[in-house]
Amino acid sequence: MDMSTEKELDQLFGLLRAIKRQYRAELIELGIDLAPMHLKVLKMVQQRSGCTAQAIAAASGRDKAQIARLVHTLRQAGYVRRVENPDDRRSQLIDIDTAGSKVLQETAAIHRRIVSTMTRGLSKADQTVFFSVVQQFRNNLAR
Repeated sequence: MDMSTEKELDQLFGLLRAIKRQYRAELIELGIDLAPMHLKVLKMVQQRSGCTAQAIAAASGRDKAQIARLVHTLRQAGYVRRVENPDDRRSQLIDIDTAGSKVLQETAAIHRRIVSTMTRGLSKADQTVFFSVVQQFRNNLAR
């Protein structure tokens, strides 16, 4: 790896660490003691109201046991609830609770603040280019 490439990766890793640090600090400030994966699962439950753990596992690319543990934690915290599956009595559906919806509203506000802070001083055109390039990086790495 040449110096230029190492510097570029250091800058990207630094950006990711700064985003994670800011995100974690804001979660703590709001009293939200959830890992990012818990929040991702909570968001998936909200988007797929009345879904199974199997559906979340398939959509997230995680194994069902990990999703079951995450859902269990969310359920104990009162963020989601299990309901009977009218189509299959052997399984239960997971649905978001009021407290879970509130947490997602609060985290959406955090996301907006972080992006606003991060892009301060950039024109809308520069922001569009930046996020387009970030998406291209993700696409390239997913191949």
